[in-house]
Amino acid sequence: AVLARPGLADADAVAAAVPEGEHLVAYVRLRPYEFGAASEDPRWQDARYVAFVTGRAAPVRLVDLGVATEIDSLVAQFRMQVVAPQRMGLARQRRARRAFDATANALYARLLAPLGLDAAAARRIAPDGALHTLPFEALRDGDGAFVTDTRRVSYLTSSRTLARPHAASMPNDSLVVFAAVDYDAPATGIRTGADDAANPSGLADAGGQSPAQRGGGFAALLGTEAEATMLATLGLPVRSVLGAEATEERLLALDTPGRLHIATHGFFLNDAAALETITGARSGTLSGSLGSGGAG
Repeated sequence: AVLARPGLADADAVAAAVPEGEHLVAYVRLRPYEFGAASEDPRWQDARYVAFVTGRAAPVRLVDLGVATEIDSLVAQFRMQVVAPQRMGLARQRRARRAFDATANALYARLLAPLGLDAAAARRIAPDGALHTLPFEALRDGDGAFVTDTRRVSYLTSSRTLARPHAASMPNDSLVVFAAVDYDAPATGIRTGADDAANPSGLADAGGQSPAQRGGGFAALLGTEAEATMLATLGLPVRSVLGAEATEERLLALDTPGRLHIATHGFFLNDAAALETITGARSGTLSGSLGSGGAG
């Protein structure tokens, strides 16, 4: 069955949904295509990061941020510096702090400074690529201040999230539980009983392939229904979505619960092409997914 996806949102709808006095920054990692390239020249160019920037009722601006590999390298360097061992001599600590500050400044200069935004306005950031792993709050501006010293930063999985029609808001202490997923729901490419016997865990085989990649589905997780029953005793407002109802469509239609608990298979693929084969989505960064019922 084809899933009903959340409706598409155009640029005007997204801009209108940005809270007053805030900015939306949607980063995209892409490879430009040169239509006018000579036959001997490559048409696909090196990957770059760009940012789509808008605010309440403001036009969308496109800002080119530069070569993606350079920014990705800075992000990796920054993350290594964040987790560097703290047990070191005073001189090494000072050197490490100077290096950290330099990288934080460099990332600010590459990712935020070119946007030309009001310094005190809040940012709603939709990252892409390696930027998913970057805590923008820890970047330092040209005056040495952390980003969150003067502005609030929040994150979105996608800019269109702002324009989603919302049902009645769920309380912040609410809990939604997806469990006991029916992997035998129609059109999921379900594995046979023989497949289950050969690989009862439903996990990747020695070659790094997931069950979905091998052409089958997932083995049932029999303990997850009891898990959902236990979670219902925590004293929170709980909505349990079980069995054939635990589909991707139902998950995507949720209106931001306070807590979301998903009891299902997760898998990691060794190459993006395999992920595209299974999910129909092309991405330069995603290499894993979650199993759901009723997907096809």
